[in-house]
Amino acid sequence: MNEEERLEWLGRTLGAFCERLGPPEGAMLQKIAAAVRGVPEDDIVAALQRLFDADAPDRMRSWAFMVKALPEEVEKLR
Repeated sequence: MNEEERLEWLGRTLGAFCERLGPPEGAMLQKIAAAVRGVPEDDIVAALQRLFDADAPDRMRSWAFMVKALPEEVEKLR
């Protein structure tokens, strides 16, 4: 998957887990992508699922929060 395809995939995947926020766009999607650069797609999905299962309304309250929370959750998987 090239960088553009990964960015599109990440936007769709984030949108599926964080429906109430709508799809991340522009700079925010770039920030989230940078935060998880090099992380395998399966690990990103697993981290999003853990966040969602923990308490979706509180844990996924903003895209800015996800810039911090998603990499932290990925680290917990390792």
